[in-house]
Amino acid sequence: MPKREDKLLLIDILQSGDKIAAYTKNIVFAEFVKNDMMIDAVVRNLEIIGEASKLISTSTKQINAAVEWRRMAQFRDVLIHDYFGVEVEIVWDVVQNHLPRNIELIKMFLDAERK
Repeated sequence: MPKREDKLLLIDILQSGDKIAAYTKNIVFAEFVKNDMMIDAVVRNLEIIGEASKLISTSTKQINAAVEWRRMAQFRDVLIHDYFGVEVEIVWDVVQNHLPRNIELIKMFLDAERK
């Protein structure tokens, strides 16, 4: 499989982030934790975000040092390797408190690249 260029990987991250935002819009943790299908969908998209973040070039990561590349990649590893023990509270925290900022930073970078 040929290596995807950074721009496409960044778009993958944004698309997965948008899906997660749509899935979790207007719900609270108590609803999220009871919805296995939603949890599965969110976890899958977090895995995609983490995998794409691993493949982004070092130069792009350095230009966008405020993005939590390493944490996204590490969280993907936790999700993949500890799938029986995924803590829904941590997934929710990532979705609510970390992902939106990273997505916004990536959007700003791509917008600046288009100009």
